[in-house]
Amino acid sequence: QFEINDTTFLYGGAAVSPDSRYLYAVTNNIIYQFDLWAADIKSTKTVVAIYDGFIGLFFRTLFGTPQLAPDGSIWVASVS
Repeated sequence: QFEINDTTFLYGGAAVSPDSRYLYAVTNNIIYQFDLWAADIKSTKTVVAIYDGFIGLFFRTLFGTPQLAPDGSIWVASVS
């Protein structure tokens, strides 16, 4: 167990790759990847996506809840 020190966590969540190797932790502005097969999982934290500043009709968008799709990809909802 470890914490992800990201203060922008209103939405988001986590998803695991189909082979159970990678954990994707989603916060409002950043998506992190962790290797669950590593001896020290916390040390494998890698940033795989950063919010690009896109503004929708009236509000900025945020990363939302991730979900594993039937084809093995991971989709992340957009929240505004």
